[in-house]
Amino acid sequence: MTEFRLEMILPSCCVDKDLLRGLEDYLKTAMGNLYGNQQEAFRDEYTLSITDSLGTEVLKSISDFGPALFSDRTQGITVEASRLYSKQELLMVRLRFHRRRASSELSINCHARNARELATALCDGLKRLLEPHRNFNWFYNPPIVVELIVFSLSPLVVFFSPAMTLRSQNIWLITSWVSAGLVVFYWVSRIVFKPYSSFDSRTSRTRSTLWNWFIYGIIGFLIFGTVFTMVRMRFFGF
Repeated sequence: MTEFRLEMILPSCCVDKDLLRGLEDYLKTAMGNLYGNQQEAFRDEYTLSITDSLGTEVLKSISDFGPALFSDRTQGITVEASRLYSKQELLMVRLRFHRRRASSELSINCHARNARELATALCDGLKRLLEPHRNFNWFYNPPIVVELIVFSLSPLVVFFSPAMTLRSQNIWLITSWVSAGLVVFYWVSRIVFKPYSSFDSRTSRTRSTLWNWFIYGIIGFLIFGTVFTMVRMRFFGF
């Protein structure tokens, strides 16, 4: 009998009821089959915890959650499943989706004869299930080391821009103000529009729509206001 513990950061995802329903079905089925026996479990538990600014709601199934969308103030959702076959055979799984990268994690604790193989097989299945729900919010929520570097440099960039304005050095002036704008845009984006894990709510849908309009507007401006202007001046002279 061996013990194996697996821990990893979850990918950034858009969490909705369909994803939670798929996780629930997969965990209940897979955890009942991974050991390769049909004996009844001594203890079989599954819980779903939804945390918002008011507190934490604990459910036995996503089907017990009545609203079509999550609260606008949802901060995290935790899925926990455990199955005890005997005093020696135990499998525990925990998925925690959170607005912060460091708090979004998957942990699997397995006590069995082939603990490593069972845990990695279950992890691979969970990754495949999460794949269609992944998003690009990880770009705005980098690892803690990168985040600390950006956080440390941000005040320097922001305060450097007015100083360069006084010196009136054009190239440095443009560079400093563009850098300052990017820093402010980065922090506003990650806090307001792009949390590491997003939860399907009315506010998140509205912000996603606004974000798409904003990004496509910038792309349209760059293409039609800059690239086409350069092409026109190059070939037509005006």
